[in-house]
Amino acid sequence: MALTNHSPRERSLPEWARWQPSEPYSIGVEEEVMILDPSDWTLAQETEEVFEELPAWLASHAGAETHAAVIELTTDPHDDMAEAEHELSALRADLRDVLDRPGYRAAVAGTHPRAEWSETQVSSGARYQLVYESMRELARREPTFALHVHVGVPDAESAQRL
Repeated sequence: MALTNHSPRERSLPEWARWQPSEPYSIGVEEEVMILDPSDWTLAQETEEVFEELPAWLASHAGAETHAAVIELTTDPHDDMAEAEHELSALRADLRDVLDRPGYRAAVAGTHPRAEWSETQVSSGARYQLVYESMRELARREPTFALHVHVGVPDAESAQRL
C-alpha cells in the first residue's frame, strides 16, 4: 500500500501497525499452536527447528510468536467461515505431519497447565527480542495461546464503528 494513503500519524507507524484494507466481511483465522514434547508433555522450545522442516505451502501460512514453543498458523482471507475452517484443518494436519518426524506434538488451548516462566524462551526474531529487551522477564511469563478471527472491513472508520 502506498504510504501516501495514510495519515501523517499512520506514516510514523511501522508497516505492520498501519491500516491494511481488506475485502469487506472476508474471514481469516490465526491460531497459536503450542509445540509439546510427548515424553513429559512440556512445551518444546524448538520452533526454529520446526520452521526449518516446513514445506513451502505450510511455511507461507506459519509464523513465529513471542515464545519459542509457539507456531502461529494463518489462513488466507475467505468468503465464509466454512472455507476458513477447511483451510485451518489442512494447516493443522500438515503441521502434525511435520511435528511427527522429530517426535513433537501440537496442542491448542489458552495456556499450558504446567508452563514454568523460568523455562520459557523468547523467539530469536528481531521483533521478539525487542519485546524481550523492553519487557525483560515479563516477556517470558505464562505464554498464552489464542485463536483470532479477523473480519475484513472496507475502511478504518467502519472498523471503528464495529
